[in-house]
Formats: sequence, structure tokens, C-alpha cells
Amino acid sequence: MAEKQGLYEQCVGIVKERRFVSVSFLNRILIGQKNNAEYVSIAKVIEQMEQNGVVGPIDGDGFRKILIT
Repeated sequence: MAEKQGLYEQCVGIVKERRFVSVSFLNRILIGQKNNAEYVSIAKVIEQMEQNGVVGPIDGDGFRKILIT
């Protein structure tokens, strides 16, 4: 669970800094950081971020609004 929490915190930090979120975007950044996060894990993290009010739901164009500053 600690590993998942670490992944969550990493992803929130990236989203907060870059002001953008998508599974493929986070996956590319994490691979560049030598993090072996699985695509499915990142998708679950984004769902958790939506539940926690970090990002909004997917809009009609397939994007999510970043809700944190």
C-alpha cells in the first residue's frame, strides 16, 4: 500500500505542476523517472484523484479539469 501511496503522491505532484492529466501522459513521465508503474495502476490513481477532488471528471472533449493549485 505504501508503494501505491507513493505513486499517488507522485502523480498529484506532476498534475499540480504540469496542469494536465491523462494516463498516457503520466505513464510517459513516470517511465522517464525510471518508475515501473503499470498503466492500470495509473488509471486507478487518476480515478482516486477524481474522488479526492484533485481533478474533475472527463469532459466532452476527453479532458479533465485540474481542481488543485
